[in-house]
Amino acid sequence: MEQNIHCAQFLNAVYQNAKMGIDSLNTVIPMVNDSALAADLQTQLDNYNSTASAAAVKLNENQLAVKDNSAMSKVGLWASIKMNMLTDTSSSHIAESVIQGSNMGIIDMTKNLNRYPDLPDDVTSIGSQLVENEHNHIQRLKAYLK
Repeated sequence: MEQNIHCAQFLNAVYQNAKMGIDSLNTVIPMVNDSALAADLQTQLDNYNSTASAAAVKLNENQLAVKDNSAMSKVGLWASIKMNMLTDTSSSHIAESVIQGSNMGIIDMTKNLNRYPDLPDDVTSIGSQLVENEHNHIQRLKAYLK
């Protein structure tokens, strides 16, 4: 029973982390003028969608509820991004902002992986893959920093 609760908590953390990335990139991508950066961000968005889907499928398989981010957190995220991009929409600034968001996601997911070490591998692998994808995206986005 306790493992089921931990499984739900972990998978929802993965889902919410990926959804935060989806919401962020859906706000940022329309501001991008560099086609190469837009393509890299689209790849990252696709990875977030795959991760969110994998977490939701695993939750449904185990008859656990999917918990989305709150409407308030979504509005706060949107406002924060808009304010951050108000005066600078350069590729370098956008890449830096997305890297910072990815780093926050890595920290959050690493905490969750450490918090729930005894979950089945097919569950934790979704979170581990998210962390690995974030590291890869950061490496790609570093090329835009100036």
